[in-house]
Amino acid sequence: MGYSLRTERYRYTEWEFGEEGAELYDYQKDPREVRNLAAESAIRPLRTELQGQLRSAIRKRGTDVPA
Repeated sequence: MGYSLRTERYRYTEWEFGEEGAELYDYQKDPREVRNLAAESAIRPLRTELQGQLRSAIRKRGTDVPA
């Protein structure tokens, strides 16, 4: 199961809460989603922020989320 969060600039997706991978795309620089930024160390703070927002939204829907 995958969950996605879309902001004006980014789309962040986690598969099985990150255990099966993640995707992060910058629509301003890459509107066709060619370059997955999720594994790039320079993006880690952004990924952490988006991950928190995504998991918060999932919790609000009543789904258990790993810590």
